Amino acid sequence: MYSKNRFSTERINPKMTSWWVTYTGLSVMLVLMISLIIYPAASPAASTQLSAEPLLILPTVRPDDPGETTRNYHLGTGMVRFLAPSHPGSALEQPAPLDPSAPAEAAARHFLNVYGKWFGVLDPQRELKLLRTQESLDRGRSSVRFQQAYQGIPIFAGEMIVNLDAAKNVTSVNGKILPNIVLDPTPQLDASMAQATALQAVAKWYQMPEYELEVSPAVLWIYNPILLTQSKGFTALAWRMEVKAHGLTPIRELVLVNAQNGNIVLHFNQIDSAKNLKTYTMNGSDNYADLPGSLVCTYPNDLICAAGDSDAKAAHGYASDTYDFYLNTHGRDSIDGAGMMLISSVHYGVGYQNAFWDGQQMVYGDGFSAADDVVGHELTHGVTEHESNLIYYYQSGAINESFSDVWGEFMDLTNGKGTDTPAVRWLMGEDVPVIGAIRSMSNPPQFGDPDKITSTNYFLGDWDNGGVHINSGVNNKAAYLMTDGASFNGFTVTGLGIQKVAKIYYEAQTNLLTSSADYADLYDALQQACSNLVGTAGITSDNCTQVKNALDAVEMNQDPVVGLDAPLCPSGQQVAVQPLFDNMEAGSGNWTTSTLSGTSNPWYLTSDYAASGTSAVRVKDIGSVSDSVLTMANSVTVPAGAYLHFRHVFGFESDNDAYWDGGVVEYSTNNGSTWTDLSALFVDGQAYGGSLSADFSNPLGGRSAFVADSHGYDVSSRYNLASLAGQNLRIRFRQGTDSIISGPIGWVVDDVRIYNCTSSTYSLTVAKAGTGSGTVTSNPAGINCGADCSENYPANTAVTLTATPAGGSTFGGWSGACAGTGACQVTMNATKSVTATFNPVSQTPAQDTIGLYSPTSGTFYLRNSNSAGAANVSFRYGPANAGWVPLTGDWDGNGTDTIGLYSPTSGTFYLRNSNSAGAANVSFRYGPANAGWIPLTGDWDGSGS
Repeated sequence: MYSKNRFSTERINPKMTSWWVTYTGLSVMLVLMISLIIYPAASPAASTQLSAEPLLILPTVRPDDPGETTRNYHLGTGMVRFLAPSHPGSALEQPAPLDPSAPAEAAARHFLNVYGKWFGVLDPQRELKLLRTQESLDRGRSSVRFQQAYQGIPIFAGEMIVNLDAAKNVTSVNGKILPNIVLDPTPQLDASMAQATALQAVAKWYQMPEYELEVSPAVLWIYNPILLTQSKGFTALAWRMEVKAHGLTPIRELVLVNAQNGNIVLHFNQIDSAKNLKTYTMNGSDNYADLPGSLVCTYPNDLICAAGDSDAKAAHGYASDTYDFYLNTHGRDSIDGAGMMLISSVHYGVGYQNAFWDGQQMVYGDGFSAADDVVGHELTHGVTEHESNLIYYYQSGAINESFSDVWGEFMDLTNGKGTDTPAVRWLMGEDVPVIGAIRSMSNPPQFGDPDKITSTNYFLGDWDNGGVHINSGVNNKAAYLMTDGASFNGFTVTGLGIQKVAKIYYEAQTNLLTSSADYADLYDALQQACSNLVGTAGITSDNCTQVKNALDAVEMNQDPVVGLDAPLCPSGQQVAVQPLFDNMEAGSGNWTTSTLSGTSNPWYLTSDYAASGTSAVRVKDIGSVSDSVLTMANSVTVPAGAYLHFRHVFGFESDNDAYWDGGVVEYSTNNGSTWTDLSALFVDGQAYGGSLSADFSNPLGGRSAFVADSHGYDVSSRYNLASLAGQNLRIRFRQGTDSIISGPIGWVVDDVRIYNCTSSTYSLTVAKAGTGSGTVTSNPAGINCGADCSENYPANTAVTLTATPAGGSTFGGWSGACAGTGACQVTMNATKSVTATFNPVSQTPAQDTIGLYSPTSGTFYLRNSNSAGAANVSFRYGPANAGWVPLTGDWDGNGTDTIGLYSPTSGTFYLRNSNSAGAANVSFRYGPANAGWIPLTGDWDGSGS
């Protein structure tokens, strides 16, 4: 979660004194203030223990040795996001000897100067700004956290962490970096305009006057959604602000406003609440600005809060228990680790059924402080804000919520208070009056939450900041398995107990997670945390095996099943008749654009977000009323059993409670005289997500539509047109926007097709005189039928072609022979038509053609002819800027040359049997490392292979 004081070194009460305070407000709130002095023996004992421990100096492995290291990649950027030794008990050696007394920051930068390029950092001194260094961890370990910056402007969610042993070798590096930034850092929109936009937007979303809101100063940041949600998007210069409310509504809305065009590119409420419920009323006093309220009691003067009612007593006592748990288990002095005052306010509002951390204190509705796990939950949000600072959005927000559940339950199970019977063990909030438990950590599906990544309960929408409370179930289940042990999803886990698991999670929370960490990052972090702690607190390497078992059981390193990509045809079938297929590569001539109701915001041809090729059509989400239509220029006759299929990306203005802008698909069978919404014919893929608000004059207000954000998934939608067979059909895409605030993208549409399917197998048999025959089989999806659908034959060769099935519009009806002075090329294209052409240059299968390899990006560019032009195929294979040498050869003797690489630094060959990205089919070390030897390939024995 973002804090506006993120870069400040100021601390509340920096002396060795801890405070917590509980309040109540005006006739509605009870308050108490407690000063908590650290137990005198606690800190010296901890210091003595640390000084007595042996230093952690580990044997080292080379960072570029793939057999000894784990290197995981970010799916969106393609860069490394996690690097560590494959086996516990070792470290990555520095690229050159380093004095162990060197500062941790210098040691981290020393390593990144050579290996930072794997993560996307080319100049660590300029691109990485120090956030903090934590030295003198157990056994002399240290941890260094960096913020990525571009020309001095920080990158939202761009962070790196380097962990070191006592000898300053590296135990792990992790983080997400936005590579290859090309951006004008000069804003076209000034800060005051951005602040006005943010206030206007939050007032709209929460339906409250602007005078009840305040906005923080606007600071320039750089944002690309690919780091936060792996969404396909563009890099934007943005003004970052936080909007808070004066009244009862708990609001800490983070808002990023595009500094070039004023679009809102990201927003979410950072209030960390105990449950996913907004049940409140304004019947109580409008007293949020009056927090914390009136003082009731303090500690150590009044340990039992004698003057307080049951809510104040509970908040007071459970805050003390949570403080003690962190102090006794981790030596942590309060929320910030430096004696921060703990403030609790109870009886918030009238009928407010929730609790939350507002960035400064705990706030409880009536009865919510009665649950010790809820109190521990809220205080842990403060710890998270001061440590990993997990962004309260999508998976990082789900981890944020789960961490609070984990620590809240750990405190609940060890403080000897509240209800701790076996029946309620691992329930969250079981002691809250009337409402009772809201989540189960041992059985998340009991409350509709997922217990593994592929669970049907895994939430994929935008509500609840992207399901932060719901999807917390994945890590909740993992924590339960690690602690108590159980069999789940094919794995059996032996439990480690609370103390060991608490140590492992705390190590991950404080030293291994960046603010945008997702579940794949947590999967790596928890295993690395266990590895870091082997030999302390009784933690063993076998314990780390159990940690991995628990993480694998919940599938934490897998991707959620998005399920928003519709297949073209039912299983076992493929495209047959296709009267319309438009990938926009030839322009937008098959479409017309218009605006209704006197508005102006036309669709246009663009290269942004193209699903295939380089072109698509787009309409922007603007901050004024518009009704924008993209219509087929001509009707087509619908074949029997037909479908409509299209790919699209969208990002419309929305908030957790309302959808403001969006788009619909309509059809006409009478040449545009009337139009009908197509939603009733929807089959699968991306469906409409909700109803558009009728407020603020959206022309489509009240209609179901595509809404919110597809998160750049390049989703697709499919509709069954069978009921319209034989009719003349036109389709149109229609977007409506309201009178205020613009969304991040608008709507992009590509690869539109009307077609039917068949179970017939299309093939092309090519009989060549004297040499038998060859077969070309069409691409099953019927898309981009290229080289795999072609056969080339030398000049003056008689070739007979037979198409199956033959005749009719289904297959183009081609059958014949070709022979002549040029090379004969036979091709089956995406619509299943067959053509034969003569090329002026003979193209035999054995002919070599040109290619290039870029050492700086690790990319191959291969051309299928010896002429200028675009590469027929390009792909990334191998690390960037590593000095690896490209190779080509027929490694498996199948007659086709493929790629390979040689690493001079390790003396290792990596050979691949296809010209595409992917793992090497064979790799082996041959020759010395760093000796400058040059690789050679050839048919040394004349065997032909």
